[in-house]
Amino acid sequence: MIEKYYYLAAPYSVGDKASQEDMEMRFWQITAMAAELMKADINIYSPITHGHFFSDLGLKRNFEWWLEKDMAFLSDASGLFVLKLEGWQMSPGVKAEIKFAKDMEIPIFYLAPDARVLNKGLEVGGITRGEVIEFKPEPT
Repeated sequence: MIEKYYYLAAPYSVGDKASQEDMEMRFWQITAMAAELMKADINIYSPITHGHFFSDLGLKRNFEWWLEKDMAFLSDASGLFVLKLEGWQMSPGVKAEIKFAKDMEIPIFYLAPDARVLNKGLEVGGITRGEVIEFKPEPT
């Protein structure tokens, strides 16, 4: 049986206005969260993790081009995770992803930037749509 996947949204280029340094920092924050979710056996598609290095290989496209590609993945996702990095509420991409998910009745889950998934196999399907998920960081 093929397991379903969840889409991870987060602010990245902020509509092509972010600095290269900011985008690099966000890439690592987003990829770390994607890894945390994968460790908990939650299949994640992260467009930022997937596409960050494409520009180094000559694939330089604008915000609208990427958004069109991202919506194709989001349309088939079981749910949308929104990583609440600084600026997430103002990000044109995150806003569009949330609106699309609401319009398509795709469940939306919100993650704190310091979230750590503590239990393997988290039952995201049992969480009420729109509920804010604040996983606690692992003790150090």
